[in-house]
Amino acid sequence: MAIRDGLYPTIWRWHFYAGILITPIMLVMAITGGIYLFQHEIEDALYGELFYRQDVRQPVSNVDHDAIVNAAKKELPGGILNSYRPAHGIQENARVTLTDTHQQRTTIMVNPDTLTAVGSINDSWRLTAIAKQIHGGLMAGTLGEVLVELVACWTIIMIVSGLYLWWPRIKGLRGALIPRLNQSSRIAWRDFHAIPGFLLSVWMLVIIATGLPWSVVWGNLLDQFAIGINQAFPQEVFSRRPQSQPATIPGQPQVSVNQLVHTAHQNGFHHGFEIQSPWGPNGSFAIMPGHHGRDLAGNRYLFVDQYSGSVLLKIEWQDIGAIGQATSIGISLHEGRLFGRSNQIINLIALIVLIWMGISGMILWLRRKPEGSLGAPKARRGIQPSRALSITVLTLAIALPLAGLSMLCVWLLDKTLNRVRAV
Repeated sequence: MAIRDGLYPTIWRWHFYAGILITPIMLVMAITGGIYLFQHEIEDALYGELFYRQDVRQPVSNVDHDAIVNAAKKELPGGILNSYRPAHGIQENARVTLTDTHQQRTTIMVNPDTLTAVGSINDSWRLTAIAKQIHGGLMAGTLGEVLVELVACWTIIMIVSGLYLWWPRIKGLRGALIPRLNQSSRIAWRDFHAIPGFLLSVWMLVIIATGLPWSVVWGNLLDQFAIGINQAFPQEVFSRRPQSQPATIPGQPQVSVNQLVHTAHQNGFHHGFEIQSPWGPNGSFAIMPGHHGRDLAGNRYLFVDQYSGSVLLKIEWQDIGAIGQATSIGISLHEGRLFGRSNQIINLIALIVLIWMGISGMILWLRRKPEGSLGAPKARRGIQPSRALSITVLTLAIALPLAGLSMLCVWLLDKTLNRVRAV
């Protein structure tokens, strides 16, 4: 009775409504996140015959990278170079990404030994690319990005409130760590919903939190704060790239791809890397790391003048601010790359549990839902929250401003509806 007359029904009510509203999108995010988690394995399975050479007899020597790019351009007349990824290792083909007149990107694989194109992929139709777009913003622009961030924030609130509802109020492991199979099916389903959520709660919170730096509101606020204290990831990498010196003569050609690859090797690019074309007429070539594994400290970013070939800027791990480094580590963990295969497996288990929580929560609701009614837990009036609960709610509202704003809107709506019913 103490539980029924206390805060439990109120927390349950918020947990219930949040689950009803966010579960469909949460499931989409979890499934697409799982696809992106294994992007390399999936792409190797789908396009392995294009990515890798089928008949490797000896290492390729004296590779002509400009000839490779020209071979790709013959496959897509009028295509403009977007990026170039040299073959890394004797088994790989080189990858040339071209942009056509309709701004569509196509990646063409070229055998670096024979200089023949072995196939192409329309980047817009890559399964992992589509999954990434859905995962980040439901393919709905800024509105979709805001909605995804809101769902991520409310998933955190769902997990925290779920821990409160799970917290054992009587001694014993049954119901806390062991499902109560000897009781009603409703209680058993409740345990099957709550116990896995508790066991993986910390890692699910970690996965969601490490994804927030990409979000449109929270991520932007973090960037502004990091820039303000000079601890951000260098803006040149993503948005403000160095500019090349203007051409000294009209029609001056750009530096060759061969020279860019040589410059990359001279500056310590030992893993696979990608050369990205200049942004705009006075932009610079960007040489970006293609290997984003556990060796984050080995990553570097290089910007090269498109006419003279001189290095305009070199960014190494020690040049990145503390918040930028922490964000990089978090993103690597979020994508399952920080500590190899085990990172992928742990993330996958957490995603499976998250999907199970959403499905089992819906089953719980449908089993208890009265016909013709939503079946929401009834609101309790006159309840004074404890100091710990108030601090927890306030902390979540401040740490997740978009969720805090939505919490205020939901609270006001709930108050208004209760007053209307009382009249």
